[in-house]
Amino acid sequence: MTLFANANIADAVTFTTKGADWKTPWENRSLSTTFSTGRRYGDVYGFVTDRLFQKEDFVYDADGNFVQTDIIYNGTSKRTNVLAGPNPVYQTYFEDGNQTLLISPGDVKFVDVNGDGYIDAGNGTNGNPGDRVVVGNITPRYDFGFRFGGEFKGFDLSVFLQGVGKRSIWGSGQARYSGILFERRRYAFRNRQKLLERRPYRCFLS
Repeated sequence: MTLFANANIADAVTFTTKGADWKTPWENRSLSTTFSTGRRYGDVYGFVTDRLFQKEDFVYDADGNFVQTDIIYNGTSKRTNVLAGPNPVYQTYFEDGNQTLLISPGDVKFVDVNGDGYIDAGNGTNGNPGDRVVVGNITPRYDFGFRFGGEFKGFDLSVFLQGVGKRSIWGSGQARYSGILFERRRYAFRNRQKLLERRPYRCFLS
């Protein structure tokens, strides 16, 4: 009788030392450039989630309706729901200004990374990414394989297994992920109110 087994594992990270934008000053290099000089290939920039907005995060009038105000940011005015608290962080960046896409209880609350009191994507460069940071990397990591088997009296068996130890996914388009919808449904059930499920445009899963 003969038995055998072997295994392998590999990992790789790619840094761009000189890309097409190498003449562009670092602070002006676009975050959307795939092979940007001085950056790791596959990095995904996104907003950091804090929690879901709660009913108590908003201000209401005597009839229980949202109190609204006009927020002017970067020269654009949008009418939005007033947030409670002494130093509210507004997310009008995600609103359309037509009262259709409007931040309300159950929506995702993001972290004000740069501390300017607003959530936005800056101008999409290294020097001004807004509130976006590296939230993951799409490069497959830790590729592995196992092979084992044996032979006995003319019969043999061989099994081969392979996979990836870590892979993050950047979902683009009108993506729906059960985890996000579950959290929103749970919020609606807990608060006993009708909640419109807005489809996330882009999501990142790790």
